[in-house]
Amino acid sequence: MVADGAGENACTSVYVGRGRELELVGQEVLPNSLGHFYSAVTQHLGFEPFSDEFKVMGLAAYGEPRYAETMNRIVQLGPQGRYRIDMEALKDLGLRLPGARTAQQPIEQVHKDIAKSAQLRLEQALVHVVTHYARTTGQRRLCLAGGTFLNCVANGRLAQLGIFDEIFVQPAASDAGTAVGAAALSSLRRGGPTQITCESYALGTEYSDDTIGEMLQQIGLEAEKLSDEEMSQRLAERLGAGEVCAVFRGRMEFGPRALGMRSLLASPVDPG
Repeated sequence: MVADGAGENACTSVYVGRGRELELVGQEVLPNSLGHFYSAVTQHLGFEPFSDEFKVMGLAAYGEPRYAETMNRIVQLGPQGRYRIDMEALKDLGLRLPGARTAQQPIEQVHKDIAKSAQLRLEQALVHVVTHYARTTGQRRLCLAGGTFLNCVANGRLAQLGIFDEIFVQPAASDAGTAVGAAALSSLRRGGPTQITCESYALGTEYSDDTIGEMLQQIGLEAEKLSDEEMSQRLAERLGAGEVCAVFRGRMEFGPRALGMRSLLASPVDPG
């Protein structure tokens, strides 16, 4: 399943992969974009659309779905795993919802509740589509790609359904990930393997110990070299003490998600 703002005109597509073939079994096209729906809410909440959606996802954890009825009006679920976006309702978001915010304004409970309501409707729509096609195709493996599936809370909801044996989420599920698809398609057309194994998505830049040492020296920091085990222990101790830690190791992650190579870590135990 692929879901994002839009490709050429497709917004959500479902395929069944067998051998060397992908069979399109379902699709929603513009204007029925779950990505555009979520981006409109992102903008309403004073964040940057097509960029700050992850902030809305995080904000939703602090809210209650008080505006679920409005979101249900905008994202309407239909039979056979279909849905539609009521564009008039989406365009009138500012009239239908309170709390239109600018970037400088404080975040209040109303904003958290709007975020929760939008997040809940996104999850409901994805579950609606996925469960229908799981039932009609009998497939037990799910592969997810497209910017909408950078929403790891929604992905978790799909995983909790318990109807799939395996789920793969493309780590570079943003536009950058199309490079992987293009390479895979080109390989297949040239008789390449149908299965491509990628041991790690740490495919980006890497810096030697010498280079890192020089940089630390320039800014006057002392360094200590640790084994992986010592580093894990030190991180655990500092996180347990309520400190925020930065991790910088190996090659940078491919895609917009931190996967432990360039990460800021904090313990969620401390409410502060």
